[in-house]
Amino acid sequence: MNIVTLILNKGDYMPRRNSIFMKFLAIMLAATLIISVVLTLATSSISEKLLLKQITQNASVNMTLVRDELLKYNEQIVNTMIRINNSDAFKQYLTQPTKSTLDQLNIIINLGRYIDTYQDYLSPDQTHFIVAGIGENKDRNYSSNALKWDRVP
Repeated sequence: MNIVTLILNKGDYMPRRNSIFMKFLAIMLAATLIISVVLTLATSSISEKLLLKQITQNASVNMTLVRDELLKYNEQIVNTMIRINNSDAFKQYLTQPTKSTLDQLNIIINLGRYIDTYQDYLSPDQTHFIVAGIGENKDRNYSSNALKWDRVP
């Protein structure tokens, strides 16, 4: 055989449509495609479930932390209110009438001492409070942050 004959007979070496090789190739390609699609869908479903589970766990942990912090903060507020309500220094400052400037100064000094003594209990985290007098002492008030509350709203 010469080169011209090989070139002309090249079509003889091409696989035929009905050959076993072509059938096997078609079956293998179809199986590979089906397996790929099934694995992709399974992986996607598993990933979605895992992600949803992780997000749910994170949200649960965050909600627990927020709840605990709010309960702690609420307890601090209640303790501050109880301390102020039970304080004779605050009661005198807000209700006791004063006849002289010296009486008023003594009441203010007494309140200052009380506040200095119980500062840790009278300052909930990130909170400022105002205690205001009533009746003839309505002009008397105490603000835990005079820069923010220079007068009673």
